[in-house]
Amino acid sequence: MEHVYVHIDHLNKAHPKAARITALLTKCLPPLVIVIYAGELLGLFVTKSPQLAQVVLRPLIGLVLVTLLRKLINRPRPFEHLDADSLIDHEEGTSFPSRHAFSAMVIALVSFRVHTFLGIVLLILALVIALTRVLSLVHHVSDVIAGLVIAAVCALV
Repeated sequence: MEHVYVHIDHLNKAHPKAARITALLTKCLPPLVIVIYAGELLGLFVTKSPQLAQVVLRPLIGLVLVTLLRKLINRPRPFEHLDADSLIDHEEGTSFPSRHAFSAMVIALVSFRVHTFLGIVLLILALVIALTRVLSLVHHVSDVIAGLVIAAVCALV
């Protein structure tokens, strides 16, 4: 699988404009999801929706669990152990599972239950976030898949 990340690094270097777009998406999409989520929470609070607790607690509990798991496993990131450069500055270690992929997906899935259209938009953003984390070489494919699966479990259980 390491050859995949070396190939991604080669493509990033061969196509600097595409790499800049990927880096921009990697940096900008997670805050966009948070802003949308905050707006949804505000709307649920103002309308005194009984769904507010679930929309807050499922992502929060999952985030704590994912953060603890990351610290426990402390997996190196692709740019750490390969001859490759990440597209964004990032701390070393704690790669597995991807907290960005988890957070975006769990928010999308709990939002889908409340507002279907918003959930679909957030689902698309979550998948793009997962993809850009790999293309930026800050996560392995298995990191983002694990984040997405854990998000599904947290949102659906």
